[in-house]
Amino acid sequence: MARSSGKRGTGRRTLAIIVDGETELWYIQMLRKHEAISGVSIQPELPKKKRLTEQFDAVISNSKIYDQSIWIVDLDVVIKENNISELKNI
Repeated sequence: MARSSGKRGTGRRTLAIIVDGETELWYIQMLRKHEAISGVSIQPELPKKKRLTEQFDAVISNSKIYDQSIWIVDLDVVIKENNISELKNI
């Protein structure tokens, strides 16, 4: 008979980490390489979509699939490229 309690198991948590640049991707890769974080699998990927609003939409979409959805944005680049208004509109 199948369980019907609706409770999730205590297995491995899945995190979606979306980064907006190659430097942030490198940080996550080095974290995965040098830190043994038990119960967490880190698979960083650069998003194919580069616009901030599209990245935000991906974060929202991933939050429905994964245990946590994390978005890392380099504000120096956002300010340098005058995208601060786009970030404010999210």
